[in-house]
This record gives sequence, C-alpha cells and structure tokens, in this order.
Amino acid sequence: MFNISGSEHPDLLRVYKKAVKVYDDGFIFKKRKKREKLFRLLRRLSVALISLSLIGLLYLSIHFFSIRIIISEAIKGKNNIDKAVSLLEVNENEGALYYSKLSQNNFETCSAYLHEYKNSRLIGGWTYLEKQYSDLDYLFSTAAIVSRGVENAAKLKINLNKIISENAENDETKKTESLLKFSYESAPELFGIKANLDLAADYFNNIKFQGVLRYFAPQILQMGDQISFAAYLLDKQIPLSQILPSFLGYPEKSRYLLIVQDNRTMMPTGGKLIAYGIWENNNGKITNLQTMPIGQLTIPAEMAIAAPLAVRNYLHQEKWGAEYANWNPDWTQTSKNILNFYKRASGDKNDFDGVIAINNEFLRQLLNLSGPIKVNETWYDAENYNLVFDSEKGIKDLANIIQEGKQKLFAGNQNQFFSLFNLLSINLAKKNLILYFNDPSLKQIAAEKNWDGQIRNSQSENEDYLSIIDTNISGNKNEKSISKYINYSLDQDMNGAFVELRINYANQSIPREQVYKNYLRIYVPLGTELIDAEGFDNDEISIDADSENAKTVFSGIVSIDAAKMANIKLNYKLPNTLNQQINDGNYQFYAQKQAGNEVGLFTVDLKFADSIKLYNPTGLGTDLVSNNQIRWQTNFLSDRLFNVNLN
Repeated sequence: MFNISGSEHPDLLRVYKKAVKVYDDGFIFKKRKKREKLFRLLRRLSVALISLSLIGLLYLSIHFFSIRIIISEAIKGKNNIDKAVSLLEVNENEGALYYSKLSQNNFETCSAYLHEYKNSRLIGGWTYLEKQYSDLDYLFSTAAIVSRGVENAAKLKINLNKIISENAENDETKKTESLLKFSYESAPELFGIKANLDLAADYFNNIKFQGVLRYFAPQILQMGDQISFAAYLLDKQIPLSQILPSFLGYPEKSRYLLIVQDNRTMMPTGGKLIAYGIWENNNGKITNLQTMPIGQLTIPAEMAIAAPLAVRNYLHQEKWGAEYANWNPDWTQTSKNILNFYKRASGDKNDFDGVIAINNEFLRQLLNLSGPIKVNETWYDAENYNLVFDSEKGIKDLANIIQEGKQKLFAGNQNQFFSLFNLLSINLAKKNLILYFNDPSLKQIAAEKNWDGQIRNSQSENEDYLSIIDTNISGNKNEKSISKYINYSLDQDMNGAFVELRINYANQSIPREQVYKNYLRIYVPLGTELIDAEGFDNDEISIDADSENAKTVFSGIVSIDAAKMANIKLNYKLPNTLNQQINDGNYQFYAQKQAGNEVGLFTVDLKFADSIKLYNPTGLGTDLVSNNQIRWQTNFLSDRLFNVNLN
C-alpha cells in the first residue's frame, strides 16, 4: 500500500529498527554498569581475601616453623639415643653420657614446642587433632625419660669403671671386695633407673596410635617392648645386687650348703642329686669350698628315716637316702630335708645361711662365660661340662672350677661383671639356680622373685594354677631325648569353668631299649574336680590334697618306649571360687615351671562367657581368636603369668 522506501512519509521500518537499537544500547549500558559494580565488589573481596590469606599464612608459618623444629628435634633425639645405647654396649660410657643428655634435651624441646602448638587457637577445639597431639606428647615424654635412664646407667658404669681402674693393681680379694661393695651400694641408682623405666612405660601405655602415628605403630611398639624388657631385667638385677654380696660374704661372713643336680635324670626339684658341698665366704673370698658325691651322706642305721610312700612304691626304697631327699618339688621343704640329712650324716653342728642348688645348664653357661678351666690335668669347658657329673673326680673338681671361674669373672672388665649378673638373672628365672635363705630379708627377696623354688600359694592370689612335675623313676639319663608339649584349654559356660589339659611326650632315646618311666604329678588349685583322664599306665590316677600349698594333686605313672609317644589328657572343673572370680571380670593364671625341665611349646587357650576387655601378655605369640577367646603360644622355660579382664 505504501512505498516505504521511496515515500515522502516517514520510513516506519527504519524508525522501528532505530528504536530497537536505542533500547538495546541502553540495556547494554545498564548491564555494563552492573558488571562494573560486580567487578568492583569482586576486587574488594579479592583484596580482603588476599589480606586474610597473608595474615593466615603468616600465622601458620609461625606454627609450621614449630612443626619443623619438632620434626627436626625428634630425628636428632632418636639418632642421639641410638648412639648413646650403642656406646653404652661397648663400654664407651662418657660418650653414652654425652649423647643421652643431648637426646633428653631434644625430646624435651619437642614437648615444649608441641605444647605451644597444641594450645594455639588454630588447633584448640579440634578434637581429632588434639588426640594426635596427646599421642605425640606421651611419645616424646617417654623418649625423654628413657634418655634419662640411659644417662643414669652411663653414670653407674663410669663409677664401676673407676672402681675397676683404682683396684687394677690390687689382689683378687681386694678387687672382689670393692666390686661387691659397689654392687651392695648401687641399689639406689638402680632403683632410680627402674623408676624411670616404669614411668616411661606408663606414658607409653597411654599412646592410642591415632592418626599419623598409626603408620609407625610397629616401630613404636618395638620401643615399648624394649622398655618393658629393660625394666624386667632391672627388676631381676636390683635384688640380685643385694643377694650376691651377701652370698659371697659381704659385709658379713657366709656359709652355704651347695647342692648339685643332674637334670639328665629329672627329679622333682630339677635333677638327680649327685653332689653336695660346703661353701664359706668372707668379703668376696671363698675361704672354704669342697664338693663331694651325695652318696657320702650316709645316715647311721639307728638314725635312718622311713622313705615317703611314693619313694617306697616307685623306687623301692624302704629307707630314705640323701640321693632322694628332693622328692618334694617345693625347694623350701626339700632344703630343710637336705639339711636334716646332712646333719644326721655328718654330725656337723654349725649353722648354714642357706642352701643353693645348681644344675648342668648353669655350669655350662658359667664355663661359656669364663672360658675353659683346667683342673688336675683336665680341661672343662662349655662342650664337655657333663664330665663333672659323670665321675667322682669330676664332682671333686667342681670346687676348683667354681673358684677359678669366680676369679676370672671378677678380675675381668665391667662387661664381664654385668654379664655375670645377666647370667645369674637368666638362670634364676629358668630355675637352673635355686635359692633358700635363712635370713628373713633375703628369703623375702627370693620369694618375691620366685627364685626360691617354692610351690606358689595361688589360693591367696585367687588365681588359676598349673605345675607339672616329672620324675624319672627309670634311673637313666635320657631326659634330653624327651620332647614335651603342653596344651592348656579353659572353656567357661553357665555351668562353670572347665579345663582340658594335654601333655604330649616323645621319647627319642638312643639306644632304643631305653624306656622313659615317669612319675607324673599335676598341681592344680585346691578343690579342683577331676572329670576324666587318659594316657596313664593302666589308667590309674591318684588324687591327693596338698593343703599346705593349697593344691589338688593328680598323679600317676607314664611309661614311654623308645621312639614312641604318650598323650596325656585330663578334663577337670575349676573350683567355684575361681569361676566366680571370672564372672566378676578378672582371671589370672599362673603356670609354674619345674626346675631343670624344658618344655618345647606351651599353648594356653582361654574361652570365656563374657567378652575380653584387656589381656596380658601382649605381642608375639598372642592371638585374640574372637571377642571372648584368646590364645597364647610360648615356651615354658620360666614361670608364666596370664591376665584377662572381662566386660
């Protein structure tokens, strides 16, 4: 209708397009203004964030500087304590003292910076981080205390070295007296080291291994085991530092009856009695020592003693001879019997301070430490030590072996002196060395450490108990050819606490005609009820009550031909008092080793009605089978104590 392009009237299409363009331009302008406002706001926010970040980084840098110091000092502390211990082992005591002090300072610095970091506003209130820092705090405190213990040990060894150096030109008597004086007076320092280790163990036990420490748990747990082992050794050596001087006549003269047992023929206290000796000491010097065959203790007929019933039945001895004076497995009672035999046979009216028993293994280790010793043209060493037990000449030579061995060990350096303490500690624990004292204080020490060979009165401890006593009534020396394994299984249910005990013997004797005939006694808590038993000769088993030691005793004969095995199994019910103790949440089991006896494998398997909360021992050989069952596999070379706390 209109020619828009050539008309004289307005071009409405162009007007429309112009209007749209103006509108669009105005909208874009408004959008640009909004963007600029947004950019300005973002710039302000960026500046603020950057400022805050710089402030935060500055704040964090202070704490990361602390962390860096903590890490650096911890590494230095570990290296320094490693150096200190290594130097202590090779008698470089001054160096050990220096590095132990450095290590202590390193770990104390770690703790100081850790406390500063832990209390910061950045970390405070963060429960997860606070728990990790608590772990680190306990770890550094433990390490610092251990360093202090090493420092004290270094000081003690420096003092010992000084005594040895000062007495280098003195005779053996004066030197021995000085060493015994040092041992006798070192108890406070040793108690101090032990206290440090106990405190370190307490701190260590608070570590929960949360967060990053979880990845280092194996290495840290190894340190805990080392602390426990060191505390265990000191726990044995501190009382030994009091007993050894007293035994060797310092500060007062001493007189002991020495008893020698041959554990190739097992008897109740650790072996067949083959020799005795009179051992007298004064200020560390052996003033009299003679060893003689036990057969020389012959009691006149008018003073003869009737043999115990079992001796008459199984050894066919109507009169009780000195060679069977150790029929009672309790060394305290046996010592009194032996003293009685000795006085009846010898007429000696002089008193003894105690009775000391040693066996083959103790002599072997003594010769291994001292080196070969020549007596009357015969060399005795750690290989042929049984020559002492096989002839009258060897028995009489034993007195000279002991005297010469003592001189060599006390004349050596401090490492030999500490090695002697270690040898005595190990053999007391394994009962190759047993002690009976008349002196009340020494008697108490020996009893507390279970060095006296006494049957433990477990009733007073309200604990489960087991002791297996073998007695070789065939008379041959094939004990070393007998392998022994023990499996103890407890199963508690609503009807009580029940035990299955298995004892396996394997006779590997050569020549093959040797039969191992064993009078087996099994000591369990008084009031235990036998359900059934198998494996004894003719299925005969006796049940007796040992009220003096609060024990029930199962006994019978077990005969094993060469190259054969015997499997003994007993099922019994523990007393209700013990079951109630378990129901109350506590179970303690004490397994007491027979002196001189060697058991290859000892398995303890405990299953309860309630779930297990805590248990001890932990570590290698421990298997938490389920929430209410735990199993240990260990050896039976020393007494064993097992504890379980239940929910």
